[in-house]
Amino acid sequence: MRRRIRWGVAPLALTLVVAMATAALAAITWNKPNLAAANPGRLGPNYTWNNGDPVLATNGDGSISAAYVSDYTKGVFACDGSGTYLSTFYTRSTDDGATWEKAIRLNGSKHADRITVASSGSNVVAFYMTQTSYWGCPGGGSLDLAKPRYVYYRTSTGNGVAGTFGTATKLPGQTLKSRGDYLYSAASGEDVYVATTNTQNGNIMLWQSHDGGLTFAGPMTVATTTATDLTTAYVGGFSGLPAVGVSGSDVVVTYVATPGGRVDAKISTDSGTSFGVATTLEASGGNANNGYVQADGLGSRLAVSWTTVDGAYADVYDTVSDTWGPKRTIVTFPDGAGGIGVNNQGGEGAIIALSGTTGISVTLSECNDTGASICNDSAYGDIKTRESLVYYSSTDNGATFPNRSVIVTSNTTDKTTFISNWGDLMIYEGKPFVLWSAHNTAYSAYQVQIRL
Repeated sequence: MRRRIRWGVAPLALTLVVAMATAALAAITWNKPNLAAANPGRLGPNYTWNNGDPVLATNGDGSISAAYVSDYTKGVFACDGSGTYLSTFYTRSTDDGATWEKAIRLNGSKHADRITVASSGSNVVAFYMTQTSYWGCPGGGSLDLAKPRYVYYRTSTGNGVAGTFGTATKLPGQTLKSRGDYLYSAASGEDVYVATTNTQNGNIMLWQSHDGGLTFAGPMTVATTTATDLTTAYVGGFSGLPAVGVSGSDVVVTYVATPGGRVDAKISTDSGTSFGVATTLEASGGNANNGYVQADGLGSRLAVSWTTVDGAYADVYDTVSDTWGPKRTIVTFPDGAGGIGVNNQGGEGAIIALSGTTGISVTLSECNDTGASICNDSAYGDIKTRESLVYYSSTDNGATFPNRSVIVTSNTTDKTTFISNWGDLMIYEGKPFVLWSAHNTAYSAYQVQIRL
């Protein structure tokens, strides 16, 4: 039930990627939680974003965990050597998102990014990745891809309450030659997993905890990718963007395996002790539009979702029969015939969340173009500035997705809003809870937003 996009280094922020649409076809009402905020529907302050998966979780006491990144603290933007750092924050809500507790800054005297959270009963585990530099003084992106970027974790043993997080601990087995791309975590019972790509050799690395996130072992090499990300100035090597889904002792690790976008998945039936051979879910195109795979697990199902230039797709693994089902179509592109808008040319970031025994929900970023360009067309200065976020749902295990609703609609003329599906989707008390990032075209405002 998670997501991610490839971010470049943009002035005091990032470069996002996401989606769009125009007509609500399902009878769903989206409210704006966080009524105590100056801007209802916003999770934290301005100058925040997400780029790890997931960043929403339900804790053992029923409270909600959430996380975000910010480069603006106490009125000062992060700047190398200034004592103000690119930072990761954790917050929680005990009233269905209506209010959020004061955010906890997790990293110490170092830049940190790519936060993700997983809940294991009353334990909440937050992972993040450090970096030695972020922004020069005076201004200018200063990230050095040759310098260390290490994954740390902090575990709360009290449902995320302030004061219950342990000290920051570096995951084992990391060296300068094992730098990661982006982080993706998942948990079931006392089993907690986090995955990334070794950008130096393409290994898909998986760390595991079987004591609720108190200690971790690994990294295990689950697979190897030849896909690279050498264009965003933020990875600098191999990038399979792996995702993890788990239910009980069954675990799926899925990733982009080749530069052409082949989507592979491997299954473990013994809580990550061993994985079977890779199954190809999509032969090519799974990394189109800066795409990435997502995963979730519930009951006897493990699910994977992805997008290509032609549409958004999903597949479900049955843990009882140990078989993958048929490839499911969420929506095809262009999507004009479906009522989303005649200008729709594509999308990316199909985030999947399972519910019940046959329910599947998806949030999808769809781009709305005037016809002069297509998604991610770098020839146009207004690249991906007209985007909307669309919700899809299925009650027949993905055979059909008859219900859809536009959560946020783009404006095709006044390009002041950019909606990014880098965030999360979870089913909370039977209802979809959605989190994403947004910014204006000038990057003078960027913030994490939520809807329930």
